[in-house]
Amino acid sequence: AFLTISPNTRRDRLLLVCAKRWQLQTCTLQPRYPPRTSLPTTPRYDPRMTSAGDTVVVPRNFRLLEELEKGEKALGSLGYLSYGLADLEEDVMMINWNGTIIGPNNSPFEGRIYSLQIKCGESYPDSAPTLRFRTRVALPCVTDTGAVDARALPVMSNWRRQNTIEDCLNAVYMMMQHPSSRRLQQPPETAPEYPM
Repeated sequence: AFLTISPNTRRDRLLLVCAKRWQLQTCTLQPRYPPRTSLPTTPRYDPRMTSAGDTVVVPRNFRLLEELEKGEKALGSLGYLSYGLADLEEDVMMINWNGTIIGPNNSPFEGRIYSLQIKCGESYPDSAPTLRFRTRVALPCVTDTGAVDARALPVMSNWRRQNTIEDCLNAVYMMMQHPSSRRLQQPPETAPEYPM
C-alpha cells in the first residue's frame, strides 16, 4: 500500500512520524505543489537569428586561417598542391602567400615543382587573389612576367566568395593537364626565375 504524505503542514509531519512508527514498507512523499520544471529544451524564436536559407558571412581572417591549415597540410589536393603564408610572424593581415604545384604526370610539366606568389588583398574573399609564378613556365594563362591572367581561368574570372586559394591553384593545375598546354615548349629547368 502506498501512503502519500505532504510534509508541508504540521498535520502531515505528524502523519509521517506515525507512518515511521508503524513501519510502513512504502512511504512516498509527494509535494503539494508540482515541482518546478526545467528550462525548455527547444530554443525560443529570435527574429535576429538566421533561418535555414540564410548564409553566414565568415570574417576574412577566420576564412584565411581555415585555408592556411588546409593548405599547409595539403588536405584536399592529393599532395600535388600546397600553400601557406610567406611570413607567419610579420604578415598579420595574411596578404602574402606562397604556393607550390607539382607538375601533373604524363605532361611536359611532369617531375617539376612550380613556385607561385599569391596575394590575398584586403577585399579577399570577396575578390579573387592574384597569382604570379616565380618558376618559369609556358602556359596560356601566364603572362611574360609570370602573372596569371585571371580572365583566362574561369574560377578567377567568375569569382564567388565560396572559392578558395586552392580552387585557383587547382585551375592552374588543370590548365597544365589540358591538351593545349601539352604542345607548348617549356623553358628548361635551369631557366632563371621571373624577376620580382
